[in-house]
Amino acid sequence: MILSTIIFNELHKGVKGLDRDKMLTGGFTDEQKTVMKEAEEWLQQQTGKIMFVETQDYDATNLKKIIARQSKIGCSLFLLDTVKPMDDASDRAWGQFSEVAKGLFLAAKKYDVAVIATMQLSSEALSRRYLDITCIGKSKATAETASSVVMFRPLVATEKEKIKPYNWNETHKIKQTEDLDPNKDYIMIFTPKNRYGNVSPQIIVERNMSFNTYKQIG
Repeated sequence: MILSTIIFNELHKGVKGLDRDKMLTGGFTDEQKTVMKEAEEWLQQQTGKIMFVETQDYDATNLKKIIARQSKIGCSLFLLDTVKPMDDASDRAWGQFSEVAKGLFLAAKKYDVAVIATMQLSSEALSRRYLDITCIGKSKATAETASSVVMFRPLVATEKEKIKPYNWNETHKIKQTEDLDPNKDYIMIFTPKNRYGNVSPQIIVERNMSFNTYKQIG
C-alpha cells in the first residue's frame, strides 16, 4: 500500500484507478504495472531510511528497547502507531497509559531522537466540534509528556458550506478566503499543546484517503 503513496506524493503521477484499494484487489493494466515498477525502484533507493518493527504488545519496556537498539544504527525518528495501555480492560489502564507515554518521553530524551505517537480519541469526543486535551482517550496525563499535541477530525457536510478558511495575501496584506467543495473530504487540525508556538489557529486540509494525499487549504 505504500506504493500508492509514493506514486502520488513522490513521483507525482496520477494513474486512473491506482489507489490504495486497487493495491489489495489486483488486476492491473500495463500502464499501472509500469508506474508501480517505477515506485518500486524509488522505494529500493530508500533502503535503510524506512524500517518497520512489529510489536506484540504495548509494554513500555519493549518500546524503549526498540528505540535504544534502532537509535544506535542511525534511526532518528520513530512513529508509533498506536499507543495503548498494556491491558485495556484493567482498572489501572489509565495509569499504564501514562507510564507508556512517560517511557517514550524519557527514551526520546536519552537517545536524542524524535518520537511521534498516535492515540485514539475518547468515544465521547467523536461528536465534538472543538478538540482539546480532554478529548484523549483513557488518560489526559499522556499529553503532559509531549512537546506538541496535534488532533484532527473530519468536517461534516454543513460545515463545508459555512466554514471559510483563509490565507494571507502577502502582496495586498489581506485575508483571502477559500470556498470548500461539498464533494471533497476535509479535516480540521487542532494544536491544543505546543511548546514552540501558537495553539489558537485551526487548519483546514483536503484529504484523499484513496491516495493518502493531504493539501492545506487555509
